Amino acid sequence: MSTNKEEDNRGPPPVDENVKQERAGQEEKVVRDIRRMKTKEGEEITYEIEDSDQEELKLAAKRRAMAGRQGESGTVFREDRRDHALTSVKEEDEKPEGPGGTKFPDLVKVRIKLEDHYYIFSRFLISRILRLCRVDEVRALEIAKKLKKLIIEQRPTLEIKQSEMETQLFELMESNGYGSVYVERYKMMSRFYQKRVPLLIVIGGTFCIGKSMIATTLGEMLNISNVLSTDIVEIIMNKLDARFPLSNMQFQQFPNSDDMLNEYKRKCRIARKGFYTDIQKCLKEGKPLVIEGFSVDPSLYVTREGVQEESKVLSEEEKAKLERVREYIRNERSLELSLKALSEYNITNVHEDRFRVFTPEPENLNEEIAEGARERVVRKEMKAIDQTGAIVVPILLVINRRDHRYFLENFLLRVSQHKQIDTNIDQLLERNQQVQDYLLERARLVTILPADIDKFDELLNLIHDLILTRIEDAYRRNEF
Repeated sequence: MSTNKEEDNRGPPPVDENVKQERAGQEEKVVRDIRRMKTKEGEEITYEIEDSDQEELKLAAKRRAMAGRQGESGTVFREDRRDHALTSVKEEDEKPEGPGGTKFPDLVKVRIKLEDHYYIFSRFLISRILRLCRVDEVRALEIAKKLKKLIIEQRPTLEIKQSEMETQLFELMESNGYGSVYVERYKMMSRFYQKRVPLLIVIGGTFCIGKSMIATTLGEMLNISNVLSTDIVEIIMNKLDARFPLSNMQFQQFPNSDDMLNEYKRKCRIARKGFYTDIQKCLKEGKPLVIEGFSVDPSLYVTREGVQEESKVLSEEEKAKLERVREYIRNERSLELSLKALSEYNITNVHEDRFRVFTPEPENLNEEIAEGARERVVRKEMKAIDQTGAIVVPILLVINRRDHRYFLENFLLRVSQHKQIDTNIDQLLERNQQVQDYLLERARLVTILPADIDKFDELLNLIHDLILTRIEDAYRRNEF
């Protein structure tokens, strides 16, 4: 016992001189950084604590740095330990000064009133909607930043009504060269998101033509986080259910082209089952969805509204349009990437044709027997969903043989570095061109777009315009 008392009376162990010098250096650095900020009277300063062991040291350094200005300004600084911040307040009324002219607008939260509730202003969301309206990305970010600064300078209470915020935004848009057309488009997209209008984009096409890159980039442009690929869905379905075997058509050997196409059709039907739940959420909850992949057959996803059964006989005009596409595939023609030119090589009409989602019935008796009870229930539920106002955009990407060969050569080069393969480039090209021809037979259900290797940005802009056109048509019909 006596030994323990003697140890207690000794007090804490002495601090090593090196540790003292290190702490002193850290404290001086913090003080210099804070003095360099040149903070105005009344502003809030938040210093992020990166190391919990230095927390008290940094707060003490802040208090000493601010103490030199306390007597001149009549401002005192109180410590808020909840977020480790020092907030300046006036002695007489203990209220923060208005933040007009602040150098740190990102630290200020602006509340936007919408009817009986409010939300926090977000420059990110404003810029995203502006991008949707085809405003240049850099200009969209600049407009959103200027808008927040303007609100902070004019609203000491940091609150503004939605309508007033939009009025200021529209003025900024017009001053930056984006007039009434963009303003109306912004109003349309704001209403589109408020009403949670279902949006489904289906992108099909043969193997290795850039579908995933286009879908991912398009999701970023349109602020759609739910982008699904048939490759991932097939892997998950194989892990969960042995009825869905996983196979890679590109390295399989087939006796003839008919067997190869039958295997492709089987893969498409399996992949279609994997999207039941996501498509239901899209139509019921208004969650935008992009589906893409090699195993996407548009005829298993969409049908034209008001058409009971598609005619298998093409008119002379329709045959001529498809022949233009086939000439492009054979490298004998180029297809223009613009909304006006789509009617030259598309059977579908951008403004008139409207699509709805459907769930295919079993193709044969064997598939009907193998079908689970859950799949039958889902198909019944899909039929009961009201799709009024839903916007469905089916797209088929086609590629000419020259560019396709280039893509496939790069694919084989990458794959051959990891495993030995027997498939040659000519065989692979011919097989996937046959798949492309098969998908072209469903031309009445898709908008055909050329996947030119040198026109990636133009293709993205065209898809963007196509989707905006579909939304604008629905908006004019007062469907949302």
